[in-house]
Amino acid sequence: AAQQGESGMLGLSLALSGISLTVAGLIGVRAARQRLKNQAVSAAQAAQMMLIAQLGQQDDATLERLTRSGGASAESARMILQGRHLGNPAGRTRPHTSELE
Repeated sequence: AAQQGESGMLGLSLALSGISLTVAGLIGVRAARQRLKNQAVSAAQAAQMMLIAQLGQQDDATLERLTRSGGASAESARMILQGRHLGNPAGRTRPHTSELE
């Protein structure tokens, strides 16, 4: 009877260990997925900042055309134009023609 009790405890212990390992594995997979998602978001943000830096040198007419093209360049062009129209100096890399006189 004592041997049967020990065998039952061993089985329960193994079952609990298996469940614990499964849960730990699932948590690890979930964390890895989140880390990859965060890296993708960071890379997309860096690419958009580089695009904004390049497009910021363009005049308003060129940026207006880009806003109709769609995609990341259109979004970046909209952000630059919005900054310029709000009077945000950071949105302007070139002086407006009125400022050249």
